[in-house]
Amino acid sequence: TATDTTTATPTDTATPTPTPNPYACNATPAPTLCVQPSSQGAFIGDTVTIDVAVDGVNDLGGYALSLSWDPSVLDFVSVTNGPFLGSSGRTVSCNGPFPGTGTFDFTCVTLGAELAGASGTGLLATVKLAAVGPGLSPVAVGASTLVNPLGANIAIGSMRHGSVLVDVPPTPTVTL
Repeated sequence: TATDTTTATPTDTATPTPTPNPYACNATPAPTLCVQPSSQGAFIGDTVTIDVAVDGVNDLGGYALSLSWDPSVLDFVSVTNGPFLGSSGRTVSCNGPFPGTGTFDFTCVTLGAELAGASGTGLLATVKLAAVGPGLSPVAVGASTLVNPLGANIAIGSMRHGSVLVDVPPTPTVTL
């Protein structure tokens, strides 16, 4: 008679590793507003895309965002609300943008009382700026506000700004 001599050996099981949130500002204290990427380059004539994220917020019901830059280097093109504010299922309504010279203001709120506000980390808004002149421009979050669904202020713990370096496009070389 044959005897079974196989022994069971434990197998490694995969432990899921969390995917890092691309909008994490990695700053304290929370909640944090930040410009992403923190620095980037462009050539005159390019359109620069800047994300404004919030990290570590609880029960967000709305925001008023103010952003500024050097108007000799960058010019306002557009701003759109990101997916985070409405991520809890609340209906989002936005006003603006209200652009000025080297700045804009943009406000979005959520409506209704049945659902909680958004919590965690995510994209508030995507801003597009035109590179109009050479130089290094700060992109700074200004007097911005976060509120809960009832309209009470949520204290902003910190803000992280960004910058854009705009250069003249290289002159193509012609070989004859």
